[in-house]
Parts: sequence; C-alpha cells; structure tokens
Amino acid sequence: MAKELDMNKYSKLFVGEARECLRILNESVLLLEKDPEHAETIDQMFRTCHSMKGMAAMMNFNSVTETAHALEDVFAAVRDKKLKVDSTVTDTILSGLDALEEMVSSIETTKTSQAKPEVVAALKAAIEKSVPPEPAKKQKPEKKPAKETQRGETTTVAIKFGRRCSLPAARAIVILK
Repeated sequence: MAKELDMNKYSKLFVGEARECLRILNESVLLLEKDPEHAETIDQMFRTCHSMKGMAAMMNFNSVTETAHALEDVFAAVRDKKLKVDSTVTDTILSGLDALEEMVSSIETTKTSQAKPEVVAALKAAIEKSVPPEPAKKQKPEKKPAKETQRGETTTVAIKFGRRCSLPAARAIVILK
C-alpha cells in the first residue's frame, strides 16, 4: 500500500519555494521598469511564474494557480510583443504579485488561500486592451483515440532526479498521483 504523504511538510516546502519565486519576480519588475524590452528579464519572469503555477497546481492551491497563470499570460504577451510595458501594466503586475504574496502567507498560516478574482480580471484585461483579436481558426476534425487493451499488465518506472532538480519531493507527488 502506498505510504501516506505528509501534505503539511509539502505545503511548507511550497511556501518556501513560492517566496523565492516572488522575490525573483519582484526584483525582475524593478529591472523591467528600467528596461521594458530586456528579453532575459521577461523570460525569467515568465519561467518563474510558470514554475510557481506548476507548484501551486501540484498542491491544489487553485487560487494561486489561477493568479500565477494570469500573470504568466501577461509576461507571455510582453515577451511576444503583444503588450507594451508601461506604468499601468507595471502596476497591474505588482497587484498580481501582491495578491500572490497574500495567498502564500495565508497558505503558510491556514493551509488555504482566498481567490482574488478582481486581480485575475485586471491581469486579463491588461492583455485584452493591447492585443488585437486573432482571426478565427478553422476547426480540425477530431482524431479518435486508439483502442486501449486491458491485460492487467504492470509497468515499473524508475525516475532519477538530477542534483539541480527543484522541488524533487513535490515532483514525486505528481508522479505518484
């Protein structure tokens, strides 16, 4: 039988990693204000937000996942030159980061967090104001999935995490699920 996972231990790990992501994101916003088109800064912000979103999703912290996803979309729009960084966009990003910090603090103390739909809406609105709508794409016909057989076979998979792998314990949870 599978060993019971200590979610308290993993939520503490999540809080530590999330705080590090937030530190990087806050420092990057300052750099972005100085040079709004610096590709490395924009890429770092996107990757950091993507990591935070993934960690939150693994832990079922849906409000953090949704907010981090909305921020990630803003960074993607900036990266793809669909959104220009100005003071309004910077303020919206900072509001998103503040909301994430509140959520992480709440998770640390209560193991839950309150959704901030107004922040997510503001992040989405920032993108929608600057991005022209994409032309409608033709729908492709659906592919039918291949038939699966059930023979009762089992497969053993061995996974080795590299030394530099971040959150190996959290990744192990995903694998076990």
